Amino acid sequence: MKTFVLKPHIQDNHSLSRAETERCIDSVARLKFIYLQRYFFQRIYSSADARLLVQDFTSDKHLFLVITGGALTNSLWSTTNTFQMDKEKFIVALGHCDSRFGTFTVGFDKIPLSCIRFEHLLLLPIRTIMGYLHHHGVSYRSIPWEFKAKQPNRSEDDVLTGLQTMPVDTAPPFAQLAEFLAELMIYLNTVMRNEEESYAIIYTQFRLREESSLTHRDAAAFVQHHFPLEASRLRGDTTIY
Repeated sequence: MKTFVLKPHIQDNHSLSRAETERCIDSVARLKFIYLQRYFFQRIYSSADARLLVQDFTSDKHLFLVITGGALTNSLWSTTNTFQMDKEKFIVALGHCDSRFGTFTVGFDKIPLSCIRFEHLLLLPIRTIMGYLHHHGVSYRSIPWEFKAKQPNRSEDDVLTGLQTMPVDTAPPFAQLAEFLAELMIYLNTVMRNEEESYAIIYTQFRLREESSLTHRDAAAFVQHHFPLEASRLRGDTTIY
């Protein structure tokens, strides 16, 4: 995809202030900012929509670009780039996104289970997270959310349906959601090392589906942990994934 170049504004050399930089570095402040700003992506339905929304941004949106851009791309963005550079990075990132389960986000195949970040999960509505889990072959019943078993007079399937159809603008308070997502992130980052659950994912990916959506990174984590001798004999270095 060609790099999108925006017409420079008079503010194109703007840099983040010291206070803004500190807000990016402060993990709690950064997470609360993402929690409050995640609705922006729920108003986008196409790359054309995204370009129209972003192209007229002025430097007061610089902090927004850096923090939410990092969350969107499952990374941390530098705090030293100019406003123009970050604006163009943001537009290019949106060009790799699509509307998925009520929000505009990158393809699920681009974010392996083994390296998904808290910030990226926080940007996604609950129903989008459920779509992400299904894409990667993770069973809803295995995720470590204790509230699943605490719903009166509701079966697990009823709870699953509720999560899959939850309005995108609905979310628990920040502290509660952060607790849920922290548990989920730790589980997903390590699931390919868990013998029972990683084999269940492999079974789903290669026996129950016509085409696997297992990422190279997760496949490498599975082989390296469960078959270390075989992994050492493989040509190339699987850690690159």
